[in-house]
Amino acid sequence: MAPPSRTKSAFQSFVRKSDDRRLERAFGTRGMLRVVFGRVARAYDPSKAPEAEGDLAFVLRDRDVAPEDQRVWTVHLAPTGAKVSRGAPAAPLLTIRASLPDLVRMAAGELSPGRALLSGRLDLDGSFLVVIRLAPAFGVKSPL
Repeated sequence: MAPPSRTKSAFQSFVRKSDDRRLERAFGTRGMLRVVFGRVARAYDPSKAPEAEGDLAFVLRDRDVAPEDQRVWTVHLAPTGAKVSRGAPAAPLLTIRASLPDLVRMAAGELSPGRALLSGRLDLDGSFLVVIRLAPAFGVKSPL
């Protein structure tokens, strides 16, 4: 297995050279989505948001799919870490809406969450205090 920095560099290079359709094909299967959201869950550091507990809903927008048929994943935050599951949570702390290619670009550092938010490529529903509090726990700057 390649060292993490080498793997990250290869991932970033792949994302940089890919258009939306290629990223959707590469990461859009149920199995790959489980890997993507599993990485989101593993990136969570509960020590940086000790009071955070609840669910984050990730709604993957797709131009070719009706809103009610969008793919939804849940990342459940707990004091011991985070877990991922497919489907919508009953009462999310925060709902994050983005296309899968934009989510992958944010993960690769090719698109900043702040720029995505300002350009309408990322929508957040919920308390902005939650956003500000959780961003460091995922190792990212707050998009606000």
